[in-house]
Amino acid sequence: MGRSLVLAACVCALVCVSSVRCGSGGGPGTIEVTTPGMTVELKGRGKTITVTSGETQTVAAGTYSTKLIRLVAYEQAGGRSIPWTMEVRTDFGKLAKVKVAAGETTRIKAGPPFQLRAKLIPKTSGSTRTVDMDVIIRAESGVGYSHEIRRGQRPVPPPRCRVVDRSGRVLAMGVLDYG
Repeated sequence: MGRSLVLAACVCALVCVSSVRCGSGGGPGTIEVTTPGMTVELKGRGKTITVTSGETQTVAAGTYSTKLIRLVAYEQAGGRSIPWTMEVRTDFGKLAKVKVAAGETTRIKAGPPFQLRAKLIPKTSGSTRTVDMDVIIRAESGVGYSHEIRRGQRPVPPPRCRVVDRSGRVLAMGVLDYG
């Protein structure tokens, strides 16, 4: 009787230990990127995972930190394909932490629709008044893309801008400076 009681206690202890391990995120789940042209780099459990749109990747369940989001679209020009790229390295919005549950698929979407938001900063120096403008490209998930958009390997030049009054008369023209 004593042996069977000890054996039963050992079996119960093993069952409890294994259920605690499984409950801590040890089982696999999957991650899927649903935005076309998007690549996401996640870090967790001591390794970096790269997931690209159109693929589903099996990973250990748990919480992952987003390290990079890259969105690429291609232009066909002169018989070749030229990539246009936007990246996120710091402003991940709702995607800063990605939770993957065992047996479930986590879908990542950080693309269109985009919102362009302008943050205006008025400045006065003596009789001179200026307005600095910061343009933010925001995705539906709250992800904020960098100002630098690349065409191929080169940054796209800053947009030209005009300041007009209510009647449509041009008050100033120039290139939008970032920074």
